[in-house]
Amino acid sequence: MTTSDPSDSFAAMMEGLDRQDQTAAKVLYERYIGSVVRLASKKLDPRLGAKVDPESVAHSVMESFFDGHINREFVIDNWQALFGFLAKVTIRKALNRNRLHHQKKRNDRMDAEGNARSPAVTLEEHLAACPQAGPAEEAEINDMIEVALNQFKGDHRRIIELYLGHQSKEKAAEETGYATRTVERVIEKFREAIIRLDAD
Repeated sequence: MTTSDPSDSFAAMMEGLDRQDQTAAKVLYERYIGSVVRLASKKLDPRLGAKVDPESVAHSVMESFFDGHINREFVIDNWQALFGFLAKVTIRKALNRNRLHHQKKRNDRMDAEGNARSPAVTLEEHLAACPQAGPAEEAEINDMIEVALNQFKGDHRRIIELYLGHQSKEKAAEETGYATRTVERVIEKFREAIIRLDAD
C-alpha cells in the first residue's frame, strides 16, 4: 500500500483490490471468510447433507465480490457496508443452492428417463439480475446493525463503534485498553448477533 497497511484502512484495502494486490485480497478474505462460512452453514438445508458445502458457498461469495469489484458492478465505501453486502450475497447463494438441489431431486423423480431438467432461472442469472442490495435491503441491514450494536454496552460498544469506523483491531485495543484477542472476540460476537438477527 502506498500510505498504510490495508488492515488499517478500508480505503487502502479497496485501492489495493483495484490494483489486484494479493495482500489486500488476503486482508478481506481473512477478515470475513469465517463469518461467511458460518452464515452459509446456517442457511444451507441440512437435509441435503454432503451435497451442499458451506465452504464452497463462502468461496463463491468471495469470488463474486472480487470479480464484481474489478468489473465495477457496485460501490461499497466502508467496512459496515462490505459486511452487509457479503451477508446478502451469502444468503442469496445458499438459498439458491438449496433450491437448485431440491429442483434437481424433483426433476429426477418426474423425468422418466432420469434426466434432471434445468431450473427456470440459474444461480448465475439470478445474481446477475441482483448485483447489489437495493435501498430497502440497505435500510434493513442498517437497522440490524443498530439493533445488534444496542446489545453491547460500555467499552465493548466502543470497540464495535471503532471497528465500524474503519479502525483496525489493534487500534481499537490501544484506545480501549483491551488485549487484541479480547477485541477480536467482541467483534466476533457482534457479527454473530447480526447473523442471528438476519436468521430471525
